[in-house]
Amino acid sequence: MSQKLLKFGPADLLKFIETYRSHECLWYTENVNYKNRDARNAALAAFEKEFRVPGFGPKEIRTK
Repeated sequence: MSQKLLKFGPADLLKFIETYRSHECLWYTENVNYKNRDARNAALAAFEKEFRVPGFGPKEIRTK
């Protein structure tokens, strides 16, 4: 199975980290929505819109 690997430059990596950190329900285990699948999916969709990289959707965000 081949998976496309998206490599980020330093600026893109910093933007990715800042955007990911802004959605606490994706990483902060004490967040009330951490186990809420709908809230996490909504956060991933919002992350995708904010990050604006073609072909970089929720599945790729989770993997990265």
